[in-house]
Formats: sequence, structure tokens, C-alpha cells
Amino acid sequence: TWFSPVDEFDKILREKIMLNCGVNGIAVLCGGENDRIGVLGAMISRGVMEEVADYLKIPNPPIEKLVAHMGALQGRNSMTTDILEGKPTELPNLNAVVNGKFNNWVSMMIASLAQLDLGNS
Repeated sequence: TWFSPVDEFDKILREKIMLNCGVNGIAVLCGGENDRIGVLGAMISRGVMEEVADYLKIPNPPIEKLVAHMGALQGRNSMTTDILEGKPTELPNLNAVVNGKFNNWVSMMIASLAQLDLGNS
């Protein structure tokens, strides 16, 4: 089978977008610490990642593996740190990829995060 570094990079990038949509935003909404996501946050995160993976056509997304490791994540994620330090977040970039494409989890999360972005877009 032919291996293409571009294809592999594309897959990694799409998985990173899925992860950022599903974990960073939920952690911010749960108080900013990754380990505060909890059971409800993990359920929402799973829903967000499933929708984003489906939209971005990610084959065999590692959603369950990521959700299983959420409790082990410690400290703040990059989005929380950026908001607390008044820096621009990745929210405008994530918005550009997914905005208007969903009716469920992703739209709810982006609308909630938009209120926290404090005009740093």
C-alpha cells in the first residue's frame, strides 16, 4: 500500500480538530481543568467528537480511547490558558471548520464558548 505523508498529516490534523472541539471546549465549560470534565462532560465530549468525526470523515476515529483517558488529563488545556491570559484562542479556527454544520452538541458548545471568548477572536 502506498503511504502518503500528506494523507497521514491530513488524518492527524482532522483528529486534532475533533479532539480540540470535544475536549478543550468542554473542559473550559466545566471550569477550566481537564480533570473536571466528569461523566456528563465526557458524554457531551463524546457526542461532539462523534459529530465532528462524521463531518470531517475521519475513518475509525479514536473517540473511545480519548474519552477513556479524559480522567487522566491533568491541569489546564490550551484554550483555558488562552482565555485566562486574554490571548486569542483557537475558537475562531474551529468555528471556521464546523460553524453552521451541526444542530446538536457542537452548536451548543460553540455558542457557549463564544460567550467566553471575551472578544479575542
